[in-house]
Amino acid sequence: MVSVSRNRLRSLAGGSAAALVAVLVAGCASDQGAYQLLQTSIRRTLDHEQAYRKVAGVDCRPHVQDVSYSAGYVHLTCAVRFNDGSAYSTPATIEARSYQVTGYNFTWNSPGQVDITVASLPRPSATAAPAAARSLFDAANLRRAVLALKRQMGRHDLVLRLVIYPGVLQAVVGSDGLARMVTIRAGGTPTAGTAVTFDGSRVGIELGQLDPRVIQHLSSLLADNGRTPIDRFEMINLPGDIAGWRIEPARGHTHYQSYLLGNDLIAIGRTGRRLS
Repeated sequence: MVSVSRNRLRSLAGGSAAALVAVLVAGCASDQGAYQLLQTSIRRTLDHEQAYRKVAGVDCRPHVQDVSYSAGYVHLTCAVRFNDGSAYSTPATIEARSYQVTGYNFTWNSPGQVDITVASLPRPSATAAPAAARSLFDAANLRRAVLALKRQMGRHDLVLRLVIYPGVLQAVVGSDGLARMVTIRAGGTPTAGTAVTFDGSRVGIELGQLDPRVIQHLSSLLADNGRTPIDRFEMINLPGDIAGWRIEPARGHTHYQSYLLGNDLIAIGRTGRRLS
């Protein structure tokens, strides 16, 4: 049993609060209605602002085609969906600039930067088969990925989040109120995101506590017992601040839990009841 390393990180004023966004769109030839131009403005702004998620869709209603200067403001409500499954709704306005100048002024609320230390990490668009030659469920391949992760970490960084797919390793690392996500594809080079702030304290592990042999052992053990192939290993905090794994099969309603070193493997049903 391995106790999770604890480190109280400095609290910072986070970038998580919503902020009012004002955007000016100059006149140009366009077949889009005013509400569609607003939707495009929201998508482009958030795709630039959000470091760890992209906009999957924007729907602003009512569908206002044109706003005249004499009409003043038109009020809308916009529903925004992200590719990580999160969403939010914001009031918005469209205002014509003037009689002489074409184009619109838009205002709407930004949700602020996502807190990657607690939010769901985006599922990779592609991965690999668990038994593939380059699979990260193989200890040698995972060890190379862990070494690549180490080169991306600062001296005092802890691993705050960790998800291992057969073809992708996702880690959130940080210290002193700053965190960033590092993505490492099997056989590929690491991709490190922009550092973002978070508030409060977080619990993480030192990278040296991660033993790649555990992942290979558990995935092989479950496969040998006739269980469905494993989709991913996700580091979790077990009661008593003990680091562990939540092991998700590719299908079915049963998942597995173990401590970080792979001991005390148990099956857990859909209702959360321990099955073994």
